[in-house]
Formats: sequence, C-alpha cells, structure tokens
Amino acid sequence: MRKRVLVCLDGSKLAEQILPHVLEEAVPLKYELILIRAISRPVIDFPPKPNDPMEKESLVIEARKEYSDAKAYLEELANRLRDSGAEVSIEIVGEKAGDSIIKYADGNNIDLIAMTTRGYTGLKRALFGSVASYVLNESGIPVLLIKPK
Repeated sequence: MRKRVLVCLDGSKLAEQILPHVLEEAVPLKYELILIRAISRPVIDFPPKPNDPMEKESLVIEARKEYSDAKAYLEELANRLRDSGAEVSIEIVGEKAGDSIIKYADGNNIDLIAMTTRGYTGLKRALFGSVASYVLNESGIPVLLIKPK
C-alpha cells in the first residue's frame, strides 16, 4: 500500500519550507502527498441550511472567499509538486488547525505528518500557541518537523 504524507500548510512561505524535504523522499519512494490547510471559518455547505448561524450573507461571502483563496493556493502548490513528479491531492478543513490535522490524519490512513514549526518559546508560545507542538504531542502518527530559516 502506498505511503501517505500529510503536509500541513498555513499559506506562509515559512510553512512551505517543508516542501523540499517531503518532495525529496516522496518522488523516489512514490509517496502520496496530501496538502492540507485549515481555514479559520468552518467549511460549510453552500447554500447554508435554514436557521444556520452562517446564513448571514456577509459571513457566507467571507467563508467562500477564504475557502476559494485556500483552494487556489493549494492547487498552485500541488501543480508545482506534480511537475516534479509527485502524486498530490489537497484538503481544506475548517476547524482549529491542530485538531483538524489530527482528525484528518487519523481518519485517512496517513503514515507521516510533515510541517514546520516557528520555534516560539516563552510568552510568544503562550500567546500564540503551537500547532506543531499540539500535533506532535497529541498524534499517534510520526511527525516530521523542521524549523524554517
């Protein structure tokens, strides 16, 4: 069975620094890469269900834009990786990033989670939290972490 690597991205150039590391292994070993991005608004059905709190038009418009932007971003990266010979798919989730990553990995036969960490410590870490630390501590799946330059 083909190995599957979940590559966690947040839209930043720092997060993208994980890509050369996974690509180096993915192509020769024929791993499947799944690029995942969590967006701040829930991924909702369009049109929203009646009485759904998301039915306010402005919220729906914002959610659609964020989803559309995330999809375009991931598709662009996926196409670049495909040009390098990798098998790539994309996923967009709409919950807290750490929980979404673990939930997706647990439910989709993921063999490795790959992501960057900003390496915050002290007050910055307390204020901003750490998705990478959360995933590392809460996941039962191996995690590849790099600190971007």
